[in-house]
Amino acid sequence: MITTVDDLIAYYQNLLIIQYKTLVKATSTIAALATEVVASMIYTQVQDGFNLDSAIGVQLDTLGAYVGAYRFLANFTFSNNFMAYPLYSNVSASSVVGFSSYSDVTPPIGYWKLYSTTGASLTMSDGELQLLTKYMIAVHASDMTISSIDLILQTYFGTYATLTDNLDMTITYTHNSLDTSQLFSIVEFIGALPKPAGVGVNVVTI
Repeated sequence: MITTVDDLIAYYQNLLIIQYKTLVKATSTIAALATEVVASMIYTQVQDGFNLDSAIGVQLDTLGAYVGAYRFLANFTFSNNFMAYPLYSNVSASSVVGFSSYSDVTPPIGYWKLYSTTGASLTMSDGELQLLTKYMIAVHASDMTISSIDLILQTYFGTYATLTDNLDMTITYTHNSLDTSQLFSIVEFIGALPKPAGVGVNVVTI
């Protein structure tokens, strides 16, 4: 098993055919070439260490921390809709299509439910943390103009979040409750909605 740089260089030296294995210049040449290759591999590994698209686990935690994105949120209030799977005989819920509110389902037999939770803790999956990290990078890189913020909203929330300039040094974010992603709720909770300097921020949910 190759565990060190010296082991890797020795591995390539041992690939020499028997006539050259005892020649100092031959083995030294292979060592010089292998050293250059190994150096390039280390550079590539460092570069890949910052690749958000492939980062998972502790690596992703570290990259997220650089921009203020953390996997664990304490006292986070979130509400998930749930997918309705009605029984064939349950005609009382025939109007339910896809996601529904808890109050729409009577009786609840044959449904998977995720209840609204207040004051709970959220531990994000790799996918959620990756998306939050990319969002935070976009916010940090933004010049905070209305057009730049609109682009961020469109990229990460689609049509579920809009921005209104109130023309009085305040802006209002409007979030559609039909959004099934928790990203908007998370960034609002951690205070990471884009905020131009000296501008007040309001959030409205419809």
